[in-house]
Amino acid sequence: TLLDAAAGPDERAEVSAAAASAQAEVAALAEELRELWEANAARAAGDLERLTVADLIIDLGQQQAWRDEGATRVEQLKRQIREADLERALVAKRMRAEFWDAMEVPATTLHALGAGVPVSAAARVANYALPRPKPEQARALAHAKLFRSVELLVSAQEAGERGPAAFEDPRGFAANIT
Repeated sequence: TLLDAAAGPDERAEVSAAAASAQAEVAALAEELRELWEANAARAAGDLERLTVADLIIDLGQQQAWRDEGATRVEQLKRQIREADLERALVAKRMRAEFWDAMEVPATTLHALGAGVPVSAAARVANYALPRPKPEQARALAHAKLFRSVELLVSAQEAGERGPAAFEDPRGFAANIT
């Protein structure tokens, strides 16, 4: 070979020794493979561990096709998981807005602390969660409160009562209306 021609006598000896070692290793592997193939051929025809010649042929194209198919399936699964996560996040956001953020007073439970305190319903106190009124309800409630306070003031005036919420001077009632 070209390397043999370029190499000196000492280098040729090293190369030939390395080549001989590699050839010996290949021969040992070939012998081991032959023994394994004979042991495989000696197995019964229905044995699940018996390999056929087709099982030993490496089809690189098929392996690449399987890898591509696997990568496609993985991407599809990742996309499905992302979509499912987004759906769950949206539902959680809506539930939080409806059931937690919409509360004027969120639900809270106080638990008794200390050694010897039995864990029972008596050792816990829960408050009553109050929903935050909608703007329309808040306006209607404010109007109702205003009308009720005016109604109470007028009825107190008509009855002649002089409570702290009644008019200061009955003669001055509606005096500034023209």
